[in-house]
Amino acid sequence: MKLFFYTQDYENYGSPQNPHWKAKGGSDYILEADSWTEEMVDKVIKSIEFDSEMFQSLLIGYQEVNDKFLTDNEQFELEYEGRIEFGAKRCTYNEFIMENESYV
Repeated sequence: MKLFFYTQDYENYGSPQNPHWKAKGGSDYILEADSWTEEMVDKVIKSIEFDSEMFQSLLIGYQEVNDKFLTDNEQFELEYEGRIEFGAKRCTYNEFIMENESYV
């Protein structure tokens, strides 16, 4: 089963005392596991979300997807560029957690 997690990044163009947050893109992750538990989803969210005085990466949501799923960005690239250069991070849940274990 695959889950698609998507984030929104924000950059603070002000200061910690007088913030001015501006949306700056985000990241897409498509992770596969035999089955998903609430604990597994929570671990993924903890590893992709980041919050500091000057930068934030926040989860917008996640959903189950099929094997042929393409993100909006991937569909756009394929249609206009003929190839996907900046696709979603795709891997298994275990690979993702091993790569990001310092954040969990």
